[in-house]
Amino acid sequence: MSDGSWSPPAVLLAVDLVILTLRNSALHVLLVERGVEPFAGDQALPGGFLNNAGEDILDAAQRELREEADLDPSRLHLEQLGTY
Repeated sequence: MSDGSWSPPAVLLAVDLVILTLRNSALHVLLVERGVEPFAGDQALPGGFLNNAGEDILDAAQRELREEADLDPSRLHLEQLGTY
């Protein structure tokens, strides 16, 4: 989101991603820098809202990983742990 203009979709369904990895026998979690308010500039888990074009949860998770962390979701194991 480079231009700073953003408005929430009509239906607010969101995905939040916890990406874990082991490096040098230590557990690490992926954090990204928030680009929009509230809390712009702070660290957060990657995630965001599903779009209104019929996007499902997995598609939204994969899109957010590409957009926010520049990660290729096809190289990761993604597993839905819960829906709340």
